[in-house]
Amino acid sequence: NTKVGQTKVEGTKTWKDGNAKDRPEIIKVDLLQNGKVIATKEVSVAGEWKYAFTDLAAYDAEGKAYKYEVKEQPVDGYKSEVKGYDIINTKVGETKVEGTKTWKDGNAKDRPTMIKVDLLQNGKVIATKEVSAADEWKYAFTDLAAYDAEGNAYKYEVKEQPVNGYKSEVHGYDITNTKDPSTDPKDPSTDPKDPSTDPKDPSTDPKDPSTDPKDPSTDPKDPSIDSKNPPTQENSKTSVWLPKTGGTSMDMISYIAGMLLLALGGFVFVRQRMR
Repeated sequence: NTKVGQTKVEGTKTWKDGNAKDRPEIIKVDLLQNGKVIATKEVSVAGEWKYAFTDLAAYDAEGKAYKYEVKEQPVDGYKSEVKGYDIINTKVGETKVEGTKTWKDGNAKDRPTMIKVDLLQNGKVIATKEVSAADEWKYAFTDLAAYDAEGNAYKYEVKEQPVNGYKSEVHGYDITNTKDPSTDPKDPSTDPKDPSTDPKDPSTDPKDPSTDPKDPSTDPKDPSIDSKNPPTQENSKTSVWLPKTGGTSMDMISYIAGMLLLALGGFVFVRQRMR
């Protein structure tokens, strides 16, 4: 007796592409019997991406069971994976990110000779490029995976590492650096010629009348203290009794001796009167 019977092969097509707009409307699935294509089915969204091969011979003439497999005909931009009789299509592909660095600084002398640009994939830095005038301030990140394992497109962004004195702005993948006026050496707030720090500021100028050696109040030629201006009578009398504060120690001794003699003379005079 020869073993006989029928079987069927059915499966479902699954897409991992984030509902990509370029997903095909129809795919073709081949049925292989012992490795040889014996039938093909067109599968579409109209059939809910399901397919079935029915009324298949289960055994060959010798009673041996046939081996059935399914295989999807290639779809551009997708990788096909078969699990049992189900087929999973995952979006694949490569992309690149390229841009240009623009300076808005009036060809400032302190412009850096090199900057660094980070590449972010879904918000995470995955690569960094050094960009310079030698490259005409252009940069490119190539051979990048366009999709993740679930077929979802990666989001790529670029971000410049901070440059002192500049404000960075990103447009797409292009970066524009604008000179920050607050750090410009010519900014009045930091300019040595700023009146608030000018050595000629009247408040700190050595020629300020309040501190000027020629100020009449301190000028030796001031009439009020001129050596040629004779002292008043009152001053003259006072000068007889008071020592000059700027005199020598001998002047002080002479003054004290004179006062003692005067006191002694007064004492003698009083005694004689009392007799």
